[in-house]
Amino acid sequence: MKDLETEREATLDQEPAADASRMSFLDHLEDLRKRLINIVYYLIGGFVLCWIFHEKLFKLLSWPINKVLDNIAARTHQVLRLIIIDPTEAFTLTMKVCFVGAIFLTSPLILYEVWKFIAPGLYQREKKYAAPFVISSLLLFFTGIVVAYTVVMPPALEFLLDWGIRIGATPQIRISEYFDLALTIVLGFGLIFEMPVVVGFLALFGLVNAGFLWRHTKYAILIIFIVAAVISPTGDIFNQCIYAAPMLILYFISIGVAALCSRARKRPKTAA
Repeated sequence: MKDLETEREATLDQEPAADASRMSFLDHLEDLRKRLINIVYYLIGGFVLCWIFHEKLFKLLSWPINKVLDNIAARTHQVLRLIIIDPTEAFTLTMKVCFVGAIFLTSPLILYEVWKFIAPGLYQREKKYAAPFVISSLLLFFTGIVVAYTVVMPPALEFLLDWGIRIGATPQIRISEYFDLALTIVLGFGLIFEMPVVVGFLALFGLVNAGFLWRHTKYAILIIFIVAAVISPTGDIFNQCIYAAPMLILYFISIGVAALCSRARKRPKTAA
């Protein structure tokens, strides 16, 4: 009798939510339409908010380059500032920055709408794992952004501009080109910091495990330094180490995450 109750509980645990079984295809389309409309509203609200505070937003985002330019000016006695060339450049860039800022600002709400759409079709066990993965993805992504903004960009920019000054050039940096570079670096680090989440997801499905990752550490280090050489602004060892260090730390964190996820994957089988 006890075995039958255990089997029934396991079966219920694997059943999708009742809402999913009652919803027709048209109901799903209607739900999708509502979610998309909500996301559009969130983005509009985020855009308006960023537009209202766009001067403070630009001041915040320009901090790394302004810090570097001030350091160079103190050494060379040259007044260096970001420049614009096209009359429409500042306005167009403001639109772009506000739109990207709206995406970052409303990303938790957007993920919530995505979750509400897919949750009715998930099994209970899948729901149990989904929340930690989503929360950790957001935290790691924003951590990567902060690391790129505060740790990586200032020394990388200073190295590049100093190099130009040593060969006799005067830095004249277009504000749009700076923000394109900053966005590339920030997004790149945000995605790099998702490594533990990706590894945990693969480990949960048995595609990798901690032992496999540990045995192939030397190959991982080689790949990490190759990636760092590709994505760093220059090919020098200093910038490579700046970019490679977070990836190495994340790789070893990923080994621990893989061990935990593999253990969680085996637990239901052991209980059965």
